[in-house]
This record gives sequence, structure tokens and C-alpha cells, in this order.
Amino acid sequence: MPLADNCPLVEVNVSKLKDCLMLMPGRLDVKKFQEWSNACHQYLKHLEKKPEEIVRFIADRMLEPCFVKWYHANQTCIDALSLDKYLTDFAKYALPCKWEHSVCNTLLSSKQGNKPFADWQIELENLNALLANTKSMCCLSDASVQAQLKANMNPDLHAKLDNTNLIATTFPDWICEVTELDEDLYEENARTQRLIDANNAARAAEQQKRKPLAERLSDPPTCTQSPSLMGSSANANILRLLQLTEDEKRILKEHKGCT
Repeated sequence: MPLADNCPLVEVNVSKLKDCLMLMPGRLDVKKFQEWSNACHQYLKHLEKKPEEIVRFIADRMLEPCFVKWYHANQTCIDALSLDKYLTDFAKYALPCKWEHSVCNTLLSSKQGNKPFADWQIELENLNALLANTKSMCCLSDASVQAQLKANMNPDLHAKLDNTNLIATTFPDWICEVTELDEDLYEENARTQRLIDANNAARAAEQQKRKPLAERLSDPPTCTQSPSLMGSSANANILRLLQLTEDEKRILKEHKGCT
């Protein structure tokens, strides 16, 4: 029975590994459930008790009133469950209806866009881990995740991947090689942009030199540095004078004093 979306999320409190953890009052979402599941397995690992005894210690530490009610109404049956079966039943009771389909749809519709491949890949793997750790039927295999990543990666990266002979034979190795390709592509794009910027600057300077003297003098002067780099308001008024050619200097000297 999920709580309303405007309710604050639960908090998982663990003071020490051998101290019983607590699930504080609040709304449970998929990520918080994953946090509770991990804490429960860590508690089982470090607790000197039999696996069949663990659930009655853990379930009694759920402090959200509706979770307490669920446990007390089914206490005998719940206490007899294994930890994995307790977590499966608790997920069915506490998480939103069809949450698995919602997570799966988010995973399948995700696209890399302008994100670094490594960051995007971790996002998708984390979503799939939520499904895997709850034994969901919607969980994707490594091969399916790989196909999903390739189908929705950045078009430039996809083209580079198609023109590259990868040597990877496992999913983790494939991730490493594609990550390297993405980083190389980023450097190539950055280098190309620097060349474009330099070319545009050179072209603008050349066009400025070709302007008639009268037009050049009428152009507004440019600052030597951006206002954000100025140390004070007085510095903001320092302007760079236009560089005159030798012929222009001679003409100005010959006609000095003319109006």
C-alpha cells in the first residue's frame, strides 16, 4: 500500500553493522527499497544468527505505521520467510503498482544525447540493477542492455563504433572500449571547435584590416579583456585603440590641424 507522493521518503538508519537497522517512517520508493534491501543483506552477513531467524529481527524494525500494520497482521507467516522472500513480499506490498514497468520503460526510452557515454551507461545499469535485485521479470540481460546502449547512443558515437573493429568479447570489455571511443570523439570535436574558432577570429581580423580608414575609426573600440576579468570599474573603461597602418599614420600627420 504505497503512500501519497507528497509524503517524505523513508530513511534507512544503520548505526553499526551488528546493530539492528531501522526503517524510519515515510514513503518507500524503488531506490529507498534497494537501500533497505542492501542494509538487510549486510545485517544478515554480520549477524551471528541463523538465516531463518533474521526476518523477525528486521521486520520488527519497520517504523512506518502502515508497514507495522502489515507485519503484525501477517507476523507468523512473515517471520518464517527467508530474507529474499520477505523482501519480495514487502516490495509487492509497499512499492507503487507496476513500478517495474515504469522503471523498465524509463530504461528502454533513455537516450545518450550529449551526456558522456560512461555517465549514461551507469544510469541505465543502475536502473536495471533495481529490477535485478528485486528478481523482476523485467530485468534485462547484459546482451539486452548492450543492444539498448548501442541503439540509443549518440549518432556520432554510433557511426564511429560501426567503423571500429572492437576486440571485446564480454559486456564489461565492450563498455570499456566504447567509453574510450566516446572520449576520443569528445577530444576530436573539441579540437575541431578550436580550429573553427581560430579561423573565425583570423577572418574577422583580416576583414577589419581591409576596411577604409574612416569606417575603421567609426567602429566602436573593443575592450582588451572581458568585463568579468576586470579588477575594478575603472578598468572597465580602458579601451584598445585601433592599430593604424604606416600610410594611415602619414595621412593623419600631413593633415594634422585640419577640420
